[in-house]
Amino acid sequence: MKDLATLKSIPVRKIWQNEAKHFTPWLEKNASLLFEEIGITAENIKREKRVGRYFVDITAEESQTQKKIIVENQLERTDHDHLGKLLTYA
Repeated sequence: MKDLATLKSIPVRKIWQNEAKHFTPWLEKNASLLFEEIGITAENIKREKRVGRYFVDITAEESQTQKKIIVENQLERTDHDHLGKLLTYA
């Protein structure tokens, strides 16, 4: 018989204290899980690509169309800084 576990909610900052140092590297390694969940097959997944004076958290290409994918990750509530960066990257 398999053991069962209980899921419990914990603060996201308990796992990833710093977005750039902890969460972004984790997301790069696990980006395929995110893309799979939203129905995208991606390749050339990279972290911290320079765009002007900013760095895109995660970039990739959609496998069939080669369209560029940009992920601006964020652990907290949305704000003008992250949204502004996305608009700049586009």
